[in-house]
Amino acid sequence: MTSLTDDLFLHALADLDRIVVTCEEAPLHETVRVAVSDFDATGEVAIGRLDHAVVRHDPKRLAQVLENLIANARKYAPGSPVEVSGARVEDGYRIEVRDHGPGMPPEDLPFAFERFYRGGNAAGAPGAGLGLFIVRYLVGQMGGTAHLENADPGLRATLEFPCGP
Repeated sequence: MTSLTDDLFLHALADLDRIVVTCEEAPLHETVRVAVSDFDATGEVAIGRLDHAVVRHDPKRLAQVLENLIANARKYAPGSPVEVSGARVEDGYRIEVRDHGPGMPPEDLPFAFERFYRGGNAAGAPGAGLGLFIVRYLVGQMGGTAHLENADPGLRATLEFPCGP
């Protein structure tokens, strides 16, 4: 894991309220592009459509969120293609991280963002059940929302952020 993710993990264990999230108006598409490129040294993660938009967010923390989602896709859908995309939507911006693996058991989806929750597909996989909890927390601190859904095949994580005209 990267030092940023390690830093985030340690903060999460101690106290989430101490994590500093500093939002600024910045090109969200560039944050996504740089975060994926920096984390994916192998070039195995495809960057799909990335609409241009200036959105209030914390580039460092959003990079951590994307790293976490990509790492989860690789862990739970090894060998599966992973794609990250971003699009302007009605009143905001939507980022999707999708793999083409087996997805998540439907009974686990409602609990996936809970602290220390490990689903049925986590057996034998390393982790503490904090990754998705941290994703939801950080995205929420930036004024956004995080959702998961089975994509048939695979799992789709969707992050939505409000943005101006």
